[in-house]
Amino acid sequence: KLGDSPVLARKLIEFAEREAKVDPRWRRPSSAGPKRCIRSLVYKASGAVPEPRSGRVYHTLDDSSWHAELMKDWLRKMGINVLYEELRVTTPCAPDSDVGRIDGIAQFQDGTLRLFDCKAINHYWFERLASGDITDVIDYFHQIAEYLASPEIQALGVQSGLLWFKNKNTSAYLDIEVLYVPDQDRLVVKSAETSSLEPLEVHLSIENVTRQDITKFNTVQLHVDTGILPARPYPYRTVFPCS
Repeated sequence: KLGDSPVLARKLIEFAEREAKVDPRWRRPSSAGPKRCIRSLVYKASGAVPEPRSGRVYHTLDDSSWHAELMKDWLRKMGINVLYEELRVTTPCAPDSDVGRIDGIAQFQDGTLRLFDCKAINHYWFERLASGDITDVIDYFHQIAEYLASPEIQALGVQSGLLWFKNKNTSAYLDIEVLYVPDQDRLVVKSAETSSLEPLEVHLSIENVTRQDITKFNTVQLHVDTGILPARPYPYRTVFPCS
């Protein structure tokens, strides 16, 4: 019997903090893109020990992982095959390791294959995205481009992908179909719509998309080798995307 004390509420957070492990890998698809703070990446690549995160952060990240599992479960219920779940891939930004891991590839009833990446986001971000503003999520386009450009996915003949967003507050959905053009290293948005079937005007074409990521990571390594920190791209104490 717990009585009046919120024992579990406190212990769940404390447990998450004790069990937390810092992943030292920094050259990875989820760190690609222009918004991720390069100064933060230099610290990580240098082996600097970060300040401990609140246990709530780990619960939030865990929530997003389970949202992705629920989203995949709905695909199966609709008769859409989910293939290559959690397949590890070698991406252009990290050619020497298989740090990339896809959510899966959806095989639709007509046989079409599309790589999909599930993103459970908060209400504020979702509403901005639903208005056509992709500013907050531009790095996700770089991430899915890295997956689509990987030799493992190219070998399957898959060039089309879905960025599949879920509003964690309302369970509204939004998907953006993208096409990766290998010989041009270009990612193009083909279509976008919400679960209310409203088409979105999202115009985006990223030239040299994976080359941009490679250049950014090479710049990080250069700063590590020279021991010189880059200037702050964001104001001091900015939590995201410097965390």
